[in-house]
Amino acid sequence: MSTFASAKELKYRAKYHMVGRFGVAINALITIQLFLTGLTILINLVCDRATVPGLILFYLLQIMVTILSALFASGHCYLYLNICCNRPVDGSMIYYGFKNQPEKAILIQVYQTLLYFACMLPGVACAVLGIAMQQYGVVGVGGILLALSGIVIMYLALAFSQAFYLLHDFPDASAQALLKMSAKIMKGYKFKLFCLLCSFIPLLLFAFLSFGIGLLWVQPYMNAATAEFFLEVMRARE
Repeated sequence: MSTFASAKELKYRAKYHMVGRFGVAINALITIQLFLTGLTILINLVCDRATVPGLILFYLLQIMVTILSALFASGHCYLYLNICCNRPVDGSMIYYGFKNQPEKAILIQVYQTLLYFACMLPGVACAVLGIAMQQYGVVGVGGILLALSGIVIMYLALAFSQAFYLLHDFPDASAQALLKMSAKIMKGYKFKLFCLLCSFIPLLLFAFLSFGIGLLWVQPYMNAATAEFFLEVMRARE
């Protein structure tokens, strides 16, 4: 196995490839966040969750937001792959997932969501049952199970983190195959990705102290670094 680039090297490559492209990346970030956040706020305003029809409508619209998030995630990955491969980029790339393999992007998101929900279900069920029976020992067990499920979810999130990138490299593969492929190529590299993400904590703290304005630069930088990580994993796996 070839030597894997350090987090410092991956971040250096990300900064290098982002020169002259921060404007496109920031516009893409603002467009996606405004659209999804605005839609979520609108859903909360129009849906009366105190009624059964309102509750049903709320969950149906939430599913729509999840679908849109998957399509934007696909386009987002496509944008950053082009940035990190030093290809021409433009803001329309964030809509790439709407017209190229949209069903696979949605299925990837659905599979991931179902897996995360399945991990949380035992803890949630145990906690709810304990509260209903007023057995606080059972509630405590539920809390422990939820904490353990959080660790499992983080592990799965790292394992499946490359699926949307792989979608653009292997467009003929099914969503299930892409998730399996992601888990396979991430064997031995999950901790490296975890360390890369953790290395951004100081910058993220600074961004929050700037009332979130700094996120406009930190988030694209972080996205470029994770795209560089994918390219490095593929190079190492060759």
